[in-house]
Amino acid sequence: MPGTPRVQTIGARIVVRELRRQVLDVERIVTEAGLDMREINLEEDRIPFLKHAALLEIAAHETGDDYFGLHIAKQVDPRDLGALGYIGLSSQTLGDALRNLERYLATITESFRIELSLDDDFAHVTFKPTHSSFLRHRQANEFGGCVFVKAYQFFTKSEIAPAGVRYEHRYDGDAQEHIKILGCPVTFGQNRNQVILNRRDMATPIETADYRLLRIPSDHCEQILKKRARNQPEHLIKLERHIVDLLP
Repeated sequence: MPGTPRVQTIGARIVVRELRRQVLDVERIVTEAGLDMREINLEEDRIPFLKHAALLEIAAHETGDDYFGLHIAKQVDPRDLGALGYIGLSSQTLGDALRNLERYLATITESFRIELSLDDDFAHVTFKPTHSSFLRHRQANEFGGCVFVKAYQFFTKSEIAPAGVRYEHRYDGDAQEHIKILGCPVTFGQNRNQVILNRRDMATPIETADYRLLRIPSDHCEQILKKRARNQPEHLIKLERHIVDLLP
């Protein structure tokens, strides 16, 4: 449906792979989420964010894994994010990679954008949704936050842990698994989804940095953004930006 925020199918494909590994009824679960295997198997395609979130929630229930989103996020290879993954690998430092992600995240999802802000001690990476209700989908948000952390650790070939992770959704269970996987304090019921990094870590070099190579995926992402802008009326683009900027 035009105008429906969509997300790359990489998460759905990993969910399906895990469900098959556990010998569960994949077709039934996928159908219950409002999806079909054809759209999931198209690597360059996108699916509606709400169906992506529903698939993660249903899979968590079917597997009995309360931390399903976190666990499958560890299976994501950032290179499977396409051009965005290679932009991260070609950036000079972690800070450069995050600034590039801030610009180009829209190439893989229309559901969230990120906003990077710095103070004397910390770098705050805030995930701003297209619609505020998206912040309430626990498994999808924990999946996304964990993919972000594991991706920048992959780029830097390090175990740089965040200083903290905040989620808007509420969770009254045991957060030790979150702390173990993300490597930092994790809080729930906050007014935003946010990953906080120590500012000094922003200077961490990326060994695979290549400013010449960086131009290729960056140009590709610029073309994707231009194509999206052409396909969306200007007044809707302005309205979307205005709504997102008003979110707390």
